[in-house]
Amino acid sequence: AEILVRRAARDLPAVILRPTIVTSDMRTGYAPATSAFFRLLYALASGTLSVIPGRPETLLDLVSLDYVAEAAFSIGCNPEMTGRCFHLSAGVENLVSLGDLRDLSCATFGRDGIQILPPEEFLPWAADQRRAVPSMGPLLEEMEFYLPYLSHHPLFDNRNTRDALKGREVGEVPIQEYFDKVAAFVGKRARRGRPFKG
Repeated sequence: AEILVRRAARDLPAVILRPTIVTSDMRTGYAPATSAFFRLLYALASGTLSVIPGRPETLLDLVSLDYVAEAAFSIGCNPEMTGRCFHLSAGVENLVSLGDLRDLSCATFGRDGIQILPPEEFLPWAADQRRAVPSMGPLLEEMEFYLPYLSHHPLFDNRNTRDALKGREVGEVPIQEYFDKVAAFVGKRARRGRPFKG
């Protein structure tokens, strides 16, 4: 996709934006049903999942919908940015470990005993669960899809993004500062049994 955009940029004012893991609206907590972040939190809040794949020390780069939308608009409206590539990421100082996110979720949703299993343990466990509870298959497959994100912590250089947004009221906010909002949104869906409706 980026190759196509770069080719088009010869004739069109295009930029490449690379958001990391997009969470929710900071003000309302709203997260779309297609969001991996929402689906993981829903599974934890509803008690559907007591084991998640990954490593507790894995650092997650989480950014809000607000930040991605505002940064994209600001960069996209600046003709000087044409043809360039920008990571819309949280920044090293705003990363959160999977273990800390699990602990925050447990405390907020009143859940205990949620385990984090490394890939070599999660995959056999998931295979056993599929045989025992076939209806868990789709959720477990989705969790397996996220394994690379939850087991490794790539770092993204967002210095040029910060330079492009300098002087504008657009900035990254750590997930801890608005987790209560997304937790309230997810918790309401969990109580209603509406995991994937807006």
